[in-house]
Amino acid sequence: MKIVVIDDIQFEHNQFDQLQKLAQVVVHSDKPKDEAEAIIRSRDATIIVTNTTPITRSVMNAAPKLKMIAAAATGAEAVVDISEAFKRNITVTNIPAYATESVAELAIALMINLNRNILPADQSVRHGNSAFQPFLGTELKGKTLGIIGLGRIGKRVATIAHTLGMRVLACDIRPKHVQNVKIISLKKLLKTSDIITVHCDLNSTSKNLLGASEFSLMKPNVMLINTAREEIVNEKALRRALHTHTIGGLALELNILRKNVKNHWALSERNVILTPHIGFFTKEALKKRKQILTNNIVQFMKGNPVNVFNQE
Repeated sequence: MKIVVIDDIQFEHNQFDQLQKLAQVVVHSDKPKDEAEAIIRSRDATIIVTNTTPITRSVMNAAPKLKMIAAAATGAEAVVDISEAFKRNITVTNIPAYATESVAELAIALMINLNRNILPADQSVRHGNSAFQPFLGTELKGKTLGIIGLGRIGKRVATIAHTLGMRVLACDIRPKHVQNVKIISLKKLLKTSDIITVHCDLNSTSKNLLGASEFSLMKPNVMLINTAREEIVNEKALRRALHTHTIGGLALELNILRKNVKNHWALSERNVILTPHIGFFTKEALKKRKQILTNNIVQFMKGNPVNVFNQE
């Protein structure tokens, strides 16, 4: 059996040794430059471990021994052709919950940044200006936060927001009781919230979940935070909402597979914060990710697969 680490996942020495006891391990320290190179790397693989390299139908075609794809991400569908893997009876695993704290803290940080104009204030000072008058902010305390998606990250955001004195509302396809959180419909959440933060999975139901009709329901100058997936919010509707000042600010984490950001439509928009895919990118989360990833592979090879990804 051969385990192929197809891109830049740096296992700890003890983790590498653990895997090497079970199979031949081939590690590539960089990302394949294209699909053709990914195919070459994967040819003899029984297990492919991928961080951001897409495991496409063509890659699977070229790897007849392939039995498992271990994605180093929560959203395995971002890098794996899930339907094709299912057709071939290839097990796909993901890493749930490893970055819960990291993403939740980022969402809160983005809220604070937007409401206190921290980035434009910093840029103003760097251009030699000391005036504070252009940067009147608002406090989070007393504001209503609407959370779309009350999974692990949404719950953690709710807990932090409550400690900051915010009123917390949430909607979820599977309503659940969470202390200090009022569960309401999406429509009511959009009408009521001062700040909206998106934490639901991307699937056929949630793609373009927020479109023109949803923006029309929002309070004037609402702040929108999206550290989930760009595709959950309809781009055309979002651009119009910013142009018409329907929303007062946007914080957006870009898709991990987005390569060209030089011409991103939001670069010239006012009161917008853009980040690369950094929600997961903390020392603590990366350590936990590698631990879970190693265990996913070990348990699969022992015939007891865990964290098997099932896209709804």
